Amino acid sequence: QAKYVVKNGRGFEKIAIERNAANPAFAFLTGGLGHTYYRRCIDMYSGDATERPREQRPQPTASASAAQSTAAVLASLSAEKASELLKKALQAIPLSEKMAFNSDLK
Repeated sequence: QAKYVVKNGRGFEKIAIERNAANPAFAFLTGGLGHTYYRRCIDMYSGDATERPREQRPQPTASASAAQSTAAVLASLSAEKASELLKKALQAIPLSEKMAFNSDLK
């Protein structure tokens, strides 16, 4: 999504937000989960990849710690490599797990 916004402009992002306002998978566009990473990708693709301080967050629980570690690894990779790894991971998840995850988002 970030590549398309940089390529097509903020108008494209605005349309994506309007068309997907009710879709939780697009919450990252408006401040939801993944928003910081999305903005960093926008900066990277637009050539404005300056180092910024990370958001201050409360100490994670043990289960959140693993997710945060994974997120940190993904954030350290190029957007293309992170996307590739996420796609592979999603393909490895059993269908029943994917369906359970989708129902949790509603």
